[in-house]
Amino acid sequence: MQSLAQVFDRLGEESLDHDIYTTLSPLYRAMYVARGRIDGQLRTVEELAPPSASAVLEVGCGTGDLVARLEGRFDRAIAADPSPAMARLAGERCRLVCQADASAFQPDSIDVAVLLGAVLGHIRPDEAGIATLEHVCQTLRPGGRVVCSVHRQLAAPRSRELTRTIGRYEITQRDEQRPRTAGSFEWAVSFELVDRHTSESRQVATSVTIRAFEVEELERWFREAGLSVLETRPREYVGGSGERDRAFLVVGECPE
Repeated sequence: MQSLAQVFDRLGEESLDHDIYTTLSPLYRAMYVARGRIDGQLRTVEELAPPSASAVLEVGCGTGDLVARLEGRFDRAIAADPSPAMARLAGERCRLVCQADASAFQPDSIDVAVLLGAVLGHIRPDEAGIATLEHVCQTLRPGGRVVCSVHRQLAAPRSRELTRTIGRYEITQRDEQRPRTAGSFEWAVSFELVDRHTSESRQVATSVTIRAFEVEELERWFREAGLSVLETRPREYVGGSGERDRAFLVVGECPE
């Protein structure tokens, strides 16, 4: 996978298109992991998985940092992501990774399926998202569970700025979430990468549209996929961040 130095060089090639889940994936990982997200997600899965769970599947594994931690908690931890760049990145951290979606896995083979980090919000259109839940339900053994987090719809734009130093590079991420039509928002993000040895800098911006949900709507999706809803609650981060209103968590169970 690309190093930060390689990303820095590629950002100097103005003709290239850059995407958060392809050429910019090393920057995404550098900033995502730094915010304590993985600790919170790991704690959530450990708390909500069935007590006897031995096999876990993470759909939309992204950087692979969560499933790498799950490998030490379950007998079998499998990761899947439709992005080739993300699947390669995850493959550097864990053993069982494939470029795929939820339809690629055998029925009745998984005890807990994980869709955290607003994975379901990236699957468009709605029919594809509902189909994903149906496929996930089919992979579950009786009594297996789905742990899923999504974003709520925004009432107004939100913005933030984060900076992190890694080796010779200082990375600044600036992003804004902008409400669009009902049920979606635009995530606009820019990165500035500064070489601290030479003071050279590179900038890049990209955006993606993310599906937003109301609680009743996602619970209905779960039920239509054949899952019973065990619990719905605000998403929380380790250490707390005052962001309880931005997203929520739904836990579904496959019937015995």
